[in-house]
Amino acid sequence: MDSRNNMSPDPFPSADEDNDTYNSNNVFQQPPAKPVKTRKRGFSLRTQLFNKNITQAATDSHQADQQQLQQQQSQLQQNQQSQDDIELLPVDNSYTPDDLEVFRPTNATPGYELASEESIIDLDRDPLVRKKPANVHRPHIVIRYIHNLFGIEDPVPSVGGRQIPITLDLNHCDLPIQQPHHGSSRKHNHRDNQPMLLDERTNAPYCNNMITSSKYTLISFLPRQLIAQFSKLANCYFLCVSILQLIPSWSTTGTSTTIIPLSIFISISMAREGYDDFRRHRLDKTENNRLTKVLHQSNNSLHSNQYMKSATSMSFLRGSGQSFDYNDNYDDESELEGALNEENSFANETLLAANGVQVQKTRWKNLKVGQIIKMDCDDWVPADVVLLTSTNEMGEAFVETMALDGETNLKSKVPNNDLHKLANKVKSLSDMSSTTILSEDPNLDLYNFEGSLDLPDLDTHELKKYPLGPDNVIYRGSIIRNTGCCLGLVIFTGEETKIRMNAIKNPRIKAPKLQRSINMIVAFMVVLVLCLSCFSMMGERIYYNRIRDTHWYIYQQDAGVAATVMGFIIMFNTMIPLSLYVTMEIIKVMQMVLMQWDIDMYHQPSNTPAEARTATILEELGQVSYIFSDKTGTLTDNVMVFRKFSVGGTPWIHDIDLINKEAEMMSLDGPEDVKSVLSRGSGPIRAGSVRVTGRPSLALSVRKTNLTRPSMNPSLVTAKTAKEMEYSDVRPLKSSLELIRYIQTNPNTAFSKKVKFFLLSIALCHTCIPRKVETKLTGSSSTDTITSIEQAGEIANANVSGITDKSSNTPPGASAHAEDAEGDDDESVEIDYQAASPDELALVQAASDMGFVFWDKKLKKLTLKLYPNGFDEEPEFEDYELLEVVDFTSSRKRMSCVVRFPDGKIVMLCKGADNVILERLRDIHMVNKKQNELTRNVSQRKKTEAELILQKTHDESGASIIGRLSSSSLKRNSTQMNRTPTNGSDSFPVIDTVLSNEQADQDIGEIVKKSRKSMQLQQKDKYNFTEEHSYIPPDQLVLNDEFVLERTLQHIEEFSSDGLRTLLYSYRYLDEKTYQAWAETYAKAKTAIHNRADKIQEAGCMLENNFELLGCTAIEDKLQEGVPEAIEKLRRAGIRMWMLTGDKRETAINIGYSCKLIRDYSTVVILSNESGDMSDLGSKMSAAELEIDAGNVAHIVIVVDGSTLGEIEKDITLMTLFISLGVKANSVIVCRASPSQKATMVEKVRQLDKSKVTLAIGDGANDIAMIQSADVGVGITGKEGLQAARTSDYSIAQFRFLLKLLLVHGRYNYIRTSKFVLCTFYKELFFYLTQLLYQRYTLFTGSSLYESWSLSMFNTLFTSLPVLCVGMFDKDLRPSTLCAVPELYSLGRNYESFNLKLFLMWVLLAATQATSLAFCLWFTFGFNALIDNTTYPLGVVLFTVLIIIINCKCNIIEMHCISKLSIIAWLVSVLGWLAWCVLLNFLYKSRDNIIFYVADGLTQHFGTDGTFWATVLVLVIVGLSIDLVFQAAKVIAFPNDSMIFQRLEKKPAIRRKLEMNAFEEMKQGWTWLHESQLVEQDIESYPKFKRRFYNFRSFLKKGSMHPTKATQNRKRKATIVSPTELPPDFPSTVKLSSTDRYQEEMLPSGKIIRQRLGSDENSHHTSGSKSRLFKKKKDDENIEDILERRMEDLERE
Repeated sequence: MDSRNNMSPDPFPSADEDNDTYNSNNVFQQPPAKPVKTRKRGFSLRTQLFNKNITQAATDSHQADQQQLQQQQSQLQQNQQSQDDIELLPVDNSYTPDDLEVFRPTNATPGYELASEESIIDLDRDPLVRKKPANVHRPHIVIRYIHNLFGIEDPVPSVGGRQIPITLDLNHCDLPIQQPHHGSSRKHNHRDNQPMLLDERTNAPYCNNMITSSKYTLISFLPRQLIAQFSKLANCYFLCVSILQLIPSWSTTGTSTTIIPLSIFISISMAREGYDDFRRHRLDKTENNRLTKVLHQSNNSLHSNQYMKSATSMSFLRGSGQSFDYNDNYDDESELEGALNEENSFANETLLAANGVQVQKTRWKNLKVGQIIKMDCDDWVPADVVLLTSTNEMGEAFVETMALDGETNLKSKVPNNDLHKLANKVKSLSDMSSTTILSEDPNLDLYNFEGSLDLPDLDTHELKKYPLGPDNVIYRGSIIRNTGCCLGLVIFTGEETKIRMNAIKNPRIKAPKLQRSINMIVAFMVVLVLCLSCFSMMGERIYYNRIRDTHWYIYQQDAGVAATVMGFIIMFNTMIPLSLYVTMEIIKVMQMVLMQWDIDMYHQPSNTPAEARTATILEELGQVSYIFSDKTGTLTDNVMVFRKFSVGGTPWIHDIDLINKEAEMMSLDGPEDVKSVLSRGSGPIRAGSVRVTGRPSLALSVRKTNLTRPSMNPSLVTAKTAKEMEYSDVRPLKSSLELIRYIQTNPNTAFSKKVKFFLLSIALCHTCIPRKVETKLTGSSSTDTITSIEQAGEIANANVSGITDKSSNTPPGASAHAEDAEGDDDESVEIDYQAASPDELALVQAASDMGFVFWDKKLKKLTLKLYPNGFDEEPEFEDYELLEVVDFTSSRKRMSCVVRFPDGKIVMLCKGADNVILERLRDIHMVNKKQNELTRNVSQRKKTEAELILQKTHDESGASIIGRLSSSSLKRNSTQMNRTPTNGSDSFPVIDTVLSNEQADQDIGEIVKKSRKSMQLQQKDKYNFTEEHSYIPPDQLVLNDEFVLERTLQHIEEFSSDGLRTLLYSYRYLDEKTYQAWAETYAKAKTAIHNRADKIQEAGCMLENNFELLGCTAIEDKLQEGVPEAIEKLRRAGIRMWMLTGDKRETAINIGYSCKLIRDYSTVVILSNESGDMSDLGSKMSAAELEIDAGNVAHIVIVVDGSTLGEIEKDITLMTLFISLGVKANSVIVCRASPSQKATMVEKVRQLDKSKVTLAIGDGANDIAMIQSADVGVGITGKEGLQAARTSDYSIAQFRFLLKLLLVHGRYNYIRTSKFVLCTFYKELFFYLTQLLYQRYTLFTGSSLYESWSLSMFNTLFTSLPVLCVGMFDKDLRPSTLCAVPELYSLGRNYESFNLKLFLMWVLLAATQATSLAFCLWFTFGFNALIDNTTYPLGVVLFTVLIIIINCKCNIIEMHCISKLSIIAWLVSVLGWLAWCVLLNFLYKSRDNIIFYVADGLTQHFGTDGTFWATVLVLVIVGLSIDLVFQAAKVIAFPNDSMIFQRLEKKPAIRRKLEMNAFEEMKQGWTWLHESQLVEQDIESYPKFKRRFYNFRSFLKKGSMHPTKATQNRKRKATIVSPTELPPDFPSTVKLSSTDRYQEEMLPSGKIIRQRLGSDENSHHTSGSKSRLFKKKKDDENIEDILERRMEDLERE
């Protein structure tokens, strides 16, 4: 028994006790300290201090504990007073834990019982005065199993934090540890044979570092899956039936015909689910087995005297684990000692080994709390660690936290200064055993951390307590950036890390919403079976009572009521198909395979296809109503690009990246080159750094573009953006390439001088650090990235290799770097810029691109490399002195630097947010005036846009738009749309929305165009300047501050509307006296002890006024390709989108504008609790909701931050109000959201309306909880790793692929699954209702109309293929139609393909057909057969008719896309039945059948009767006619959008328009070579099995084993376009041939259409003539005329 568990341990153990011992819990105990006199006296004084602290900390403890402490205190005081003399000596800190055991309370202190979610710690109490490890009450084993099964975790009571020593050897720490031993549990792994610290909450080792993202364990899989399987009502029903079947006297079909198939089918479903989860386990294993470096003390070191020394050298005795020969580096011991004490010596593993410290590679899962790990640059952090030191100045480390909070800025982490000095050197690193950290208990707060550090003072060696905060801690999921290497102390591991605490430990088992509807239908069918059984039983009793005395074969033979009912229930039980769910699983597997084979969702640069990790919820992809999306890495590409800027009143676009990419694409030879360029362009980009060439990028572009390129920006004149240009600007922006060309040819104009000063300020005002890297080339290949083909050629010609030595003997002044320039060729030197902010990297890179290269930084000297005479001339180097820097902070929102120019002038350069800089300009009155004017103009424009959208919305809510829009209104450019109301029968919502959206976009574009044109006309009249004559204003306007300010404000508004992040640059000149006075004040502020941050901010603001405006920049947080277009189409599909991000509010709003979540006319409601009054917040939300309900806002977006959301979550009323407002708003943006808050938002919306499907999409570890909470989780395999992808249900590489995943595959899967279920129940009802009707002629005795073998094979052989085909391959519309018209997606959201009403229609159809066919059979063949009218011929006739009708229904009538597979399925099923009838003849020849005359019946008896085959034909016609009548009635009375577009897409003109609009989503499948084209030359060389498998797979994918005609017409990329081939990557058509009457065209899909020339015009003229000659009243206009008119409108569009 551990002595610490005793009530009264001996506080002074004797000296003769045994040394190191182990207790029963295998806890290592240090030998007790010897009671030396001085130690005892010092200990007595320290005891009083500790007792005082304990008394203060435990004031709320129990009375018994207080009395016990007082008795111990008085006893110790008496011992102290009994001493003869008292001498106060320095206290020895080498006491053992047992010394303080007497002062620890034995019972738990209530004040320290904290929940694990709280972040509370008492930093004032001594860390060693801690309560005894609690005897945690462990619940019963059954309760623990139930808790583990359902993911219920018992909260572990807090003890006020965990104490962790900073030591390389835990064996010598003063805390309880557990030594490794054999037989330890897997949970606490001891493979590296290192001791482990004990968790005082549980008295067991801390949890290991393994993480689990899977749903099941070996223990929980079976019970949880049984619960999931029997949540399906049909399985419960069959379980009950199988139990009844076990009673022999009740069952007429055997005792195991249900239980065995049910077990097999459930096992198959469970096995598939288990395999899906097994793949998650494998991905978890991959992460858990990643490697990291751990430091620990070894026995071999210099200071253990394990070496020998000779006269000339020193030789060390190495241990078995060491492989270093230190003689190669150090000749004597003093040199080695000096190296051990050097700064950053911890990074040298040789020195660590010399000092007895081993660096061992360990798997992540084996990390333990208390271990010190070494992390290099770009390493992932494996656990939550406290930073000890790094190779950077002051131990600072930069980390990337995109996977945690979504922020792209690097965060600075700093260690304690004294701790950094100790850990930075190898010598002192090994002597830190007395240093401890008191950390908070695990919790889920990502933004706060509370802890303390007990560290001996470096001078006095007294223990001092330092606070630790979030700036000292690096969390798991971060990446080390811009740091050579660093050391960290592990404090939280595995599931206790912050990121895992925010995750859902036991995710729910997802079930599709469709399953609930199926359960309702199964319940209906169960009731129907019971009713039919009771009805049949009643009929049996009635007939039995009538004839029991007259019919000898039932004379006094009564089975009884119970047996009769059970017999009928068992007869009709298969009306609910036993294989329903298993067949559905097979269908879903095929749907999943087809989805993964889709080439349009394949990302070539990363070689990533779409992947499905579950097939259970495939149909829910077609029913999504809400999308919750992360920002960083999901919508954005994690890349900042300097895109636009304004200087001297003129806007410019910086599109060098697009120009270079275009040049590369145009110079390629084939598909392989295209693939290489795409891969290089989308390769991994390291955060926190950017690499540029020594030569400006524009130097290459100037040569490439030459002077023959048009003056307008080439990147904007593309097929994709031409339509946007038409309505965006009066004139497109010019490129920075032309700007640089202008200032080089006209260097002395006022505009050129202003541009140079502006670019100079960009190159100087930042905190980037340049690091030159020289490339090594071998031939034409380089180890570094080459940014352009021309550059690669120039480098190859230069034939540069190796590193050139640089001389420092250079003349002073501007030519100081001339010799460097000669030694460093422009193309051989690359500069790696490093900075904490990606915005600064983008700015410095842009300045470098335009010839202002930030070349070097040495202390205060900044060197720029300039090209004043052109890029073909020699560069010039200029040195600038950086005097002071006032850093950027979130409160200042600006950064300033004071620079001394080469001419001696002192300039303060300042950049910051536009509102911050504007209020500090020199002429503030003019600024306010211009801002007010611009605000009025912009407000008026947005008001007009909002009114237009409101008018459109109100009109749509009243009636159809197409009926109100004449053909002229579709073409006119007016901002007002005249509409005429129509009746409700004239409504086709999807067509209406398509045309109204296009018209609204045109009208809004016209409004923007006119507004900006009006502002330019005002400026023309006021300043007598127009851009039509010159893009660059004359010098007098450039020097006019009012003109420049007005134009700059206008450009800021335009840039912000595009979602760009704007910065304003300004400057002011300082005289020497002013600067010196300010510098002295600023220096005092930087060295202040108290309120340093406030004083620095106050001093920095002293000179930040009276600025002159330089210009503005606009940085693009680069979106992934196609994100705005995808979001717009999702909006049109009726899906509401929420953006949940951990980034700042301003950044989130900018991204909202750029990705079109926020429109130009949107009303943005920002919810913030900065005032602290939550009642105002509630009023604001209520007012916004009332405005939405009243229809007074055109488009509303709610923006809320994480702290405000946290306050809202505490008030259930506010939370309900917020969720209600959020689901009504057009979009919601949640910024600064933690992972748990993301999951909460998803959960709340999902619970608000459980019929709505929610989808969450993200790419980082912080998105895992959100993905698991949503109904559908989609992971992006992005740059933040695969954490989200491996826990998701489906993963894609780009956000734009979500369009085809939902609009095409999701809709297909929903319709296919719905039709499969409907067809399955239809055929069962159709079949078994004939059995019921037949009972009328068998006295309800339960006799079967059908032969028993045929009856058992009905579902398996003859009707399984048709329902499988309709469930796997049906396509009601073409994919291009679904992508071009997203409004068609509403079919799934509104449950239009599967609902109770539709099911009852199918039931009515089956009942009508069964009744009609049965009675037609009785009266046509049953009473009129010429040869045989017994039971078997009747059954064969009806069985044949049923099979033919069911196959025609499923394979032909219900399948809009009839393929070869459906035809094959029809033939196999029908002909298979005929073959089966022939086979039965031979099976029954060897035995007689009492009821059915089978042998030779078909071939020799009734099969030779002409009435038999005539009856089959007549019944088939009757059955199909009934079905066709139902179909016609549905089309006439209830036409839906799918029916309309099935007609529309057959028209060539409309199909052309649909394919052009869907080109971006379908272009890879249309333009890439088909697989069969690539392998057709080598297919013959394949092995036989592989060739057959390929042919089978190809047949499944496209219905052919060879390239189709459309496939053969596909265009190979980067080759010359021929007249009969489609051009690559552009949505266009190719004219093949033309005559006087017809014209043939090839569409982007490869489809060749033939159209009569002038058909559109003639039809329009004809229809117009008819309308004039035979003018009808509106009420007389029929539906066909309306539909025809709208089809013509679409064609003209």
